[in-house]
Amino acid sequence: DITPPGFASPDAPIRWDNATIIAFQAYPDKSLGGKSSGLFFSRRDDGSEIWSEPRPFLREALTLPWNTGGRAIDPTLVLDSEGRLHCFFVGSTKRQRGDRRRANLLGQAVSTD
Repeated sequence: DITPPGFASPDAPIRWDNATIIAFQAYPDKSLGGKSSGLFFSRRDDGSEIWSEPRPFLREALTLPWNTGGRAIDPTLVLDSEGRLHCFFVGSTKRQRGDRRRANLLGQAVSTD
């Protein structure tokens, strides 16, 4: 298993900042063992075989105005030619007031550090 218990949907590992990193998600569902919903990553430094404990990132994705469902899932990390790390993720919103159906929306964040 590439992700610890309670985490799901791992992205492909990428090299960034002298390490290999992998992003994944957690659900608040206790049956999955998740502590909280959101986006997490683990890091493995060059020369090491040990992955770090999951660390939350982009917590603000859960409270973005368009993300009325309050979830952030399915992270994908992409490194551009200028060394910036992009994270694409899925958030959700209700279609109309009172409508129980949801629509998924794509979010993006960029980091240089």
